[in-house]
Amino acid sequence: MTNTEILLGLLSVLTYFAGVQRGKRYRAEDRARHEAERSEARVRGVVDRYRALWVSRESSSLKGVLKSGVLSLQSGEEVREACRLIRTEGLPPAVPDAYMAQLEGLDLLEFFGRISARRDALTSPDVLTRIIQELREGAAA
Repeated sequence: MTNTEILLGLLSVLTYFAGVQRGKRYRAEDRARHEAERSEARVRGVVDRYRALWVSRESSSLKGVLKSGVLSLQSGEEVREACRLIRTEGLPPAVPDAYMAQLEGLDLLEFFGRISARRDALTSPDVLTRIIQELREGAAA
């Protein structure tokens, strides 16, 4: 074998592995893009169901967002995004302003999970305040 043939063979191997690495990077980017699209669809679904409940005057606020499926979201950030979209679309806030300020920096998915577990939380401001305090204590620990 001549040096030229060896160099061409080596170049072919390097080109192959560069293509494999590029393919892996593209797959990772595709997965990230698809996850972002799925997240957006989940959030949009909750917002649309919340709007339908509000328009039909069936429910709004905390009870409405629970009925709209907020617990089907994957993270507190998705819940926060749904609350933000609900607000920007001119609908009544999913979480009253007084509570939202207290929930800053806390996991909203856990908040709604705890509300869901305690039905009296929807009718008692004291219970809601206790839940927020428990979340704050848990976050500080």
